[in-house]
Order: sequence, then structure tokens, then C-alpha cells
Amino acid sequence: MNPSPSPSWQFDLFGWLAGAAGSVFVALLIGLGLSFLGMLATYWLIRLAVRHGTMDTARW
Repeated sequence: MNPSPSPSWQFDLFGWLAGAAGSVFVALLIGLGLSFLGMLATYWLIRLAVRHGTMDTARW
């Protein structure tokens, strides 16, 4: 008789840790990407405000 295979529902610590680490890594990448986009948008808005401010003072 063939031995029965181990059940797939058995708790596997390494697999769980790898899944958790992968999820944290993906969340970190998403967070860094959103932070970068936020900083880029802030830089663009400040640059736009400074450019228009200097244009307004040049008219006076």
C-alpha cells in the first residue's frame, strides 16, 4: 500500500513566514511608490506656485 500523502491543510511555518514577508514587501513597495508620487506632486505644485509668483511680481 502507498503511504497517504500529508494533508495540504497542515500548518507550514516556513510557507506562512514567506507569505507574510512577501505581503510586507509588496505593501512596502506600494507605500514607497505612493510616497514618491506624493513628493513629486508636492514638488510640482511648489514649483508651479513659485513660477507664477515670480511672474506676478515681474508685472508690478
